[in-house]
Amino acid sequence: MPNEPGDLDNLDMVIEQTRKLFRKLPPSIRPQKGYRSVNSRTPEEARALARAVYFSVKKAEEDGYITKVPGGYKMQWTAAKK
Repeated sequence: MPNEPGDLDNLDMVIEQTRKLFRKLPPSIRPQKGYRSVNSRTPEEARALARAVYFSVKKAEEDGYITKVPGGYKMQWTAAKK
């Protein structure tokens, strides 16, 4: 995989490039996909995780790291000035 960071605006292109690189590797050295069982978290843990994600995203929106754009949202590494 390339060592330079991918452009988040062209994320689909970056993902496709990574998939092409993995397809070139022989199956014996490709990373194995691990699957989580459905029961990996208790309902309390799942609820706590969902709440933590919700409040983190809300805080990122308030701080300007996530901004609404036509057709969705844009994530930035530095906060947008309001």
